[in-house]
Amino acid sequence: MAKQMKILFRSPWFPFLPDNSSKILIYQLLQALGKQHEVVLLSFAEAATAGCSDTMPDFLQLAGMIPRIEFQPRRALRRRESLLLLAKSWLWRVKSPEVAS
Repeated sequence: MAKQMKILFRSPWFPFLPDNSSKILIYQLLQALGKQHEVVLLSFAEAATAGCSDTMPDFLQLAGMIPRIEFQPRRALRRRESLLLLAKSWLWRVKSPEVAS
């Protein structure tokens, strides 16, 4: 018989309730590990999954849920907009009557 390990599993998604393929895969992996080992979950989670920690199965302990902060690339969006405007003005400046007809 193999020695039981204590496993800390860190997941980018909170796998309960498993409603998409990533969560289902993580859930099944945790379930398989939980059959022979002690598994503790540390997970990132959206605000909507905060109440789902009550649905934890018996084979798993919850170490914590870290709130996920969505990335807002404002500077990158402004940079793309300025490049698009620059490209439009460049196309307008090099427009020729031969190409227009």
